[in-house]
Amino acid sequence: MKYIMIDEVFPVIFSDGMKHSDFKKMGNITSAGMVRILNDEINCFGKSVSLKLEPTKIDALIIKNML
Repeated sequence: MKYIMIDEVFPVIFSDGMKHSDFKKMGNITSAGMVRILNDEINCFGKSVSLKLEPTKIDALIIKNML
C-alpha cells in the first residue's frame, strides 16, 4: 500500500494502483511512501516519485496511533 502524510500528522493510506500526486488537493503533503502493516509492526519505506517525498522517522508511529 501507499500513503501520504498531510500536515505532518494526518495519514492517508491507499492502494498501489493510485499515484501519490492524485492526493495533492487534500492539503499540504509533508511526506509520502509505501507502508507495510503486518500484525502490530508498521514499516514506512520507499519514496514518492511523483511528489519527490519520502517517509519521515515518525510516520510509522503516527500511522500506528491512528489505527
